[in-house]
Amino acid sequence: MNEKMLVDEIVKRVSEKMLALGDRDAAQPCCSCQSQIGTGAERPRLLLLAREPSDLLGTYCHSEHLDGSWVLDCRFPHDLETLSFDELPTAPQVLVFNLTVADLADISSASPQSGYTRAILKAILNGSKIAVNQDGVELAKWEGSCPPCYYKVLSNKLHFLEKCGVVFTALASYMNVLSTAAPEVKQAAPLSASPGLGSKPAVIWDRRVLTESDLVRLLQDGQKVIAVSQRTILTDLAREFILRHGFELVRENS
Repeated sequence: MNEKMLVDEIVKRVSEKMLALGDRDAAQPCCSCQSQIGTGAERPRLLLLAREPSDLLGTYCHSEHLDGSWVLDCRFPHDLETLSFDELPTAPQVLVFNLTVADLADISSASPQSGYTRAILKAILNGSKIAVNQDGVELAKWEGSCPPCYYKVLSNKLHFLEKCGVVFTALASYMNVLSTAAPEVKQAAPLSASPGLGSKPAVIWDRRVLTESDLVRLLQDGQKVIAVSQRTILTDLAREFILRHGFELVRENS
């Protein structure tokens, strides 16, 4: 065997080994959540759907808000792909960690193409309380490059899911959403430096999506001045609600 053939054979074997290790790691859950299934009969069940394991996901699963308080069932695409619709897991409470543009199209059209989106569709049909991690919504990253007309179509799909009871929330406040309590909002001091705000007290909205239901809660709290970032997505109903109720919306430069 000459030197080139030897090097090629080594590269081939190393590649096969790395691929095998990757497959083995992918089959492992992010944590021990699935081992809790069937225990803690008096605790509420929470189904957590994520595209892939991550340190953030594992940390969040074992946060002080969840660990010991919920019976957790973490599922990834490879857990769901071979299951029939009836076999897909379900729970009264569902947290969706990632939502790609393809996921959004699948679910809103009621024709899911993967086990992951079938599981989300099943949760909607079952009437589960569903929260979606706003930072895991892929659509926001395409706002600057996507044609406005097509971006609006996709944004309307988010609104459609919202009308179906799906709530888009920051991870830090998802427990409040799942228990139907209003999400926490950071109260700002008077923003005299922000254009158009003068000395009015404002709410700093640091989430990616602002919906009509968010505005309803803010209005109930007497808040009508909102500072949002340039990347914040407003649903069509949110825009109508802002005009109808005289909200003052300021988009910050950062």
